[in-house]
Amino acid sequence: MRSSCCTTQKTSQNDNHWVASLETPLGTKGESDRNQISFLSWNILAQYLFDSTPQWYHHVADDAPVSWPERFPLIMEEIKSWKADIVCLQEVEFASYEDLEPHFKSCGYHGVMQSHKQRTGDHAYGVATFYKSQKFDLVESIHRSRTMISLLKEKSVNSCEDEERIIAVLNCHLEGSPDKSVTRVKQLQHSLHDLSTKHTHHNVIICGDFNCVLGKSACSTYLQRGSCRDEDIYEWGRLVDQKVADIPPHPYSFHSAYPVELLTKTPMDYVTFVSSPHQYSAGLDQIWYHEGSSS
Repeated sequence: MRSSCCTTQKTSQNDNHWVASLETPLGTKGESDRNQISFLSWNILAQYLFDSTPQWYHHVADDAPVSWPERFPLIMEEIKSWKADIVCLQEVEFASYEDLEPHFKSCGYHGVMQSHKQRTGDHAYGVATFYKSQKFDLVESIHRSRTMISLLKEKSVNSCEDEERIIAVLNCHLEGSPDKSVTRVKQLQHSLHDLSTKHTHHNVIICGDFNCVLGKSACSTYLQRGSCRDEDIYEWGRLVDQKVADIPPHPYSFHSAYPVELLTKTPMDYVTFVSSPHQYSAGLDQIWYHEGSSS
């Protein structure tokens, strides 16, 4: 799956609008300054899924590097080239995390892996979030079955500044079945409810694999409008069950980091392959930001 990288402009210490804009994707790999925070989000594909379902990957060339020993250095090479401040990965096998963590550490990152206690059945993988240790300290992490929130406190550049700034990074890999639209929204709602009612933070970024198309899904409607009430929503060609309207609203003002227009004007620049329904779809991997202050 394709990675996404963008930056967020950080305003002054006294301005509550700490995360002001993510509208423009990063133009050149590694471009950033101390007034920006850059994010990279990538579903790196659990090796177990590839090895156990070869029939889903007929589009992959026979000589492609498909084993974990082959893919791992290439994945790290790509991640290192972006030099992002915060990296959100999905479909990280628990065993693979043991390979990733020391390499990230050598590049100046600390990491947190989703608790294995939140994974059941064949899901021997989860999400992992890495952050530049020179820029952030981990306050705590909140683990659910399909999401993990990392509360990161920014390290002050100015020693005279004593106000804590905490950004909540919600790394998600939502339910994959096309007909589970309501479940995907519930997974977001539960995490956002926990965050908004129990944890101090000043802003929120959501990164991950949503398993639904940006701008054409219940998740997009829920994040952008605050709820799915009074809406007829179509997703993957189906009318979403009206039960989605009963899901409690969230208190944030979310915007997509990438304009929906990208999906119609230049879809091949924003494409993800999905094994079901066996086609290329644009906009499954997404980044959303809250415009305003939180508490």
